Amino acid sequence: MTLTPQPEGEFFPAGSSWIHPPQTVNPGIGAVLGSVLEQFPQGILVVSQGCHLLYANPRAKVFCQEMLHLEDNPNVLPDFIIDACGRFLTHQSTMTTNYVAEIRLREGIQLRLQIQWISPIESDNKELVEASKLIMVTIEDGYERSLQERWLQQQRYGLTEREAEVWELMLQQCSYQEIANKLEISLNTVKTHLKNIYAKRRARFQSAKAQQPSDTTLPELN
Repeated sequence: MTLTPQPEGEFFPAGSSWIHPPQTVNPGIGAVLGSVLEQFPQGILVVSQGCHLLYANPRAKVFCQEMLHLEDNPNVLPDFIIDACGRFLTHQSTMTTNYVAEIRLREGIQLRLQIQWISPIESDNKELVEASKLIMVTIEDGYERSLQERWLQQQRYGLTEREAEVWELMLQQCSYQEIANKLEISLNTVKTHLKNIYAKRRARFQSAKAQQPSDTTLPELN
């Protein structure tokens, strides 16, 4: 999907300016919204209901330039984002519903997209609000997120690095054999790691339960 180039030829604007300002957004509100999105650590795209790019923050620029290699064709919105927005529009109908997609682009490059409605205006006119709704696409580095979650699991349950890798693949609904193949270990080793993981998790839950006060009766006032 080719976007209309701006006079400066910039796909990502400096500051909090919009590439294609939506007509229904008050310029002041648009500036505030853009300023807030600039601070997000994730990549943020704001897309119209017609799947036209309206805004991208600096982190989204990094994703598109470094991970998607769009330096030579900066006016093109990636097809997988258009497809994800299309699925969101097809299956989601409320402003409170999120759509999450895991996209594997190539080896070592995996993105997590979270898509949701945002409303840039406030009005008692429901039809106006509905027509002005925009789509916000949050882009995260799936590999980086995976490392963070793995580290949290290690810290919370005292897992070894290998156990954390096995547990991560379990959460991805991989079979025992798939885990063995991915980590290049035997099936029995996978089972041993899982046995240890479940033991550590049970110990953690039992410890947390034991620390809860057994008597919740409020003390009497003198």
